[in-house]
Amino acid sequence: MKRPFVIHPLLVAVFPTLFLYARNVREMSAGQILVPIAAWIVAAIILWVIFGMLLRDVSKGALIASICVFALSTYGHLFSLLGSQHAVPTTHVFLVPTIVVAIGACCYFAWRARGNLGNLTRAVNVAAAVVIAVNVFNIASYKIHVAATESASARAATPAPTASSETYAWVKPTSDGPSQTTAPGASQTSPSAFGAEASLGDNSTSVARKKVPAKPDIYLIVLDEYAGSGTMQRIYGYDNGDFTSNLEEMGFFVAPDSKMHNYMTSRAVASILNMEYTPESEPTDVTIDRIMHNEVVSYLYSKGYTYVYFGQLYEQCPQRAESADLYFNYYEAADQVPVSIPFLDILRQTTILSTLDDSLASEHDAQLLREAYLKTVDHLAQMPAMDGPKFVYAHIMAAHTPYVFGPNGEDVSRDSGEREAYLGQYVFTTKVIQKVIEQLLADSAEEPIVIVQSDHGPRWSGDWNDILNAYYLPGNVDKTLPSDISPVNTFRLIFNKYLGGNFGLLENK
Repeated sequence: MKRPFVIHPLLVAVFPTLFLYARNVREMSAGQILVPIAAWIVAAIILWVIFGMLLRDVSKGALIASICVFALSTYGHLFSLLGSQHAVPTTHVFLVPTIVVAIGACCYFAWRARGNLGNLTRAVNVAAAVVIAVNVFNIASYKIHVAATESASARAATPAPTASSETYAWVKPTSDGPSQTTAPGASQTSPSAFGAEASLGDNSTSVARKKVPAKPDIYLIVLDEYAGSGTMQRIYGYDNGDFTSNLEEMGFFVAPDSKMHNYMTSRAVASILNMEYTPESEPTDVTIDRIMHNEVVSYLYSKGYTYVYFGQLYEQCPQRAESADLYFNYYEAADQVPVSIPFLDILRQTTILSTLDDSLASEHDAQLLREAYLKTVDHLAQMPAMDGPKFVYAHIMAAHTPYVFGPNGEDVSRDSGEREAYLGQYVFTTKVIQKVIEQLLADSAEEPIVIVQSDHGPRWSGDWNDILNAYYLPGNVDKTLPSDISPVNTFRLIFNKYLGGNFGLLENK
C-alpha cells in the first residue's frame, strides 16, 4: 500500500499559537506569533525524527510527534479546564504524570500497530488542516473587516464629545506649555521614600478643607490589576476595610459596587478617558489611538490644563511622550519597557511551561523594577509643587506581575507562590498609595480632585470586574453618588460639577 503523505505534525505545531492569536487578534500584531510558531515547528520536527527512528516508521513517528506537541502546547488549557471542575485534582503533580502516562500509552499503541497507519494518518492530516483553516478564516475575516471599516471607526483628529453640548478639539499647547522633564520644585528623592517603613496603621487624619479653585488640579491614579475589596476577601481572605475606611475619613467617596466592563487594560483605560464604554469589537489600534487622543484630555486642554502622564511597565502607547505636556516613565529609564503586550507570557500559560512559576522577576530585574516603581510614586507625590491647573494621570503597577515587593516593601522571596506574591504586593501598594494621597492633599495649596481606580482585578478570578473606585471631590458639591458608579461616568461627573460641563451620565454596568 502506498504510504500516505504526512503533514499533520507541522500543522499541529502551528495550531496552538494560531488559535491563541485568532482569539486575541484585536490585542496584538501578527509578527508576535512568528517566533513561537517557529519554535513549535522545530520541536515537532525533532520529535518526528526521534520517534520515526525509534519506531522505524515515518508515519508512526509523525503520529507520536503530533500527540506530544499537542499535549505539551495545550497543557495549560487542560489544567484550567480541570481546575473549573472541582471534582478532580488540579495540581501539576497530578496532571504531569498523567500526561506522561497517556503519551506512553500512545507510543505503545503505535509500536504494536501493524502497517503504516495510512487511514489514521490521512484522518489526522484532514482534521489538522480543518482546524488551521478555521482559524485562518477567522483571522482573515477580522483583518478584512478592519480594512473595510477603518476610516469609519477611527476617530478624527478633532473628536466631538458624546452626550454633551460642549464643543472642543484636540489641541495640544506647543509654545506656552511646559517642556521640562521634571516638575518644577519636584526633586528626585530616594527610592526608599515609600519603602518598608510604609504602614497603614490607624493614624490617618481628615484633611483640612481648603479653598476650591475655579480650575482644581485633577489626579487620576489607575492601579493595575488591583482587586476590589470583595474579591480580596473572597479569594485571599484579606480584609481591605482599613484602607477604604481611611479614604472615607479623608473625605473620599468609595463606590462599593463599582465594576469595570472589560478585563483588557487598553479598553478599560479608553473607557475612562473617553467617558464611554469601549466596544468589544473595536480593533486594538483604534482603541490605542483613542487613548492617545482622548476626550478627557481634549476637554481639559480647552480649559487651559497641563497634561502630565506617568507611564507604566507594559506601556501600550509609547507615543504618550508626544501627546502629554510632561511624560515620565521610570521603567524606560531602567530599560524595562517591553515593545508590546505580553503575548508570550499568555502563550506560556497555555503550555507545559505553565508549570514553571516566573511571576517573580530575576534579582537584577527586580531591583530595576523596584526602583522604577518607587521613583514613580515619589515623583507623583511631589506634583502639588508644580503650578496648576494640571491633569496628572499615573498608571501604577499595583498588584500586577512581575511581583517585586512583599507586604512591607521587602524583596519578594524566590520561594513565594503567585498567590502569596500577589497579596504581598497588593498590601504594599495599598500602604504606598495611601501615603501618596495623604501627601497630595496635604501639600496642595488648594483642594484638588483625586480619583483612585483600578483598571480590573485579577483576570483569572471570577470577579475581575470588581474594582476600587474612589473620588475626592472638594468643596460643598453634592457627593451623593450611586454605589455602583461606573468609571465611564467619572469625568462626566467631574466636568459637570467643576468645569461647566453638560455631560449626561451613562448607565452603570
